[in-house]
Amino acid sequence: MEIKKNQYYFKDMDYYICETPKILLELIDERKDILKDALVQLKEEQKELILLGSGSSYTAAQTVKYFLQKMTGKIVTLLYPNNVLHYEILNNSSAAVIGISQSGNSVAAIEAITGDQSCVEQTRNAYKERRDAFLTNAKKIGWKIDKTKGTMFIWAKIPDKYKTSFDFVDDLFNQTGILFVPGSAFGSYGEGFVRIALIQDIQTIEKAFSLINKTNIFK
Repeated sequence: MEIKKNQYYFKDMDYYICETPKILLELIDERKDILKDALVQLKEEQKELILLGSGSSYTAAQTVKYFLQKMTGKIVTLLYPNNVLHYEILNNSSAAVIGISQSGNSVAAIEAITGDQSCVEQTRNAYKERRDAFLTNAKKIGWKIDKTKGTMFIWAKIPDKYKTSFDFVDDLFNQTGILFVPGSAFGSYGEGFVRIALIQDIQTIEKAFSLINKTNIFK
């Protein structure tokens, strides 16, 4: 069945809620060959399909879940990406993981993964150098911080003389103009820490610690 261009584009949410199954059936009928090729890629030992989606993509995945179960005869589980905290569930040979995207950004994601990785190495090295510079300067003023193994963030324990992470952030800002994010902004487990994003260059980091060292915050 031919689908006219933009036939379903300018519709309200109520329309999609009521008509999504009909739309999907028409799209599936139109793209049977594509779907057949995709399903061939699923290995026989993969007994489960895990769909990852958020926002409107999650809503779309809720609808497609039924059709996938019917077409493949496999168990289909739907998850938000942030629910897969440690990725153990993805490291499962009996499961196939499918990312759901309605925006077209998945094409860009494939290019980012399979394309030239030199920019990734440059970015990783930049964050590593900034992390090392931050920790070295922190040690000089007596601020002991555990060395993070990855990510662009540092979680640092606040000095003992401050009752809350906000008190520390407030005092630091008033004395130096430097602003960190209080750990309490991320929930009760973040209290007693600050989160620092390594977005500044090394020269700026060293200047920041020079200003901090002129205060009595760590003395």
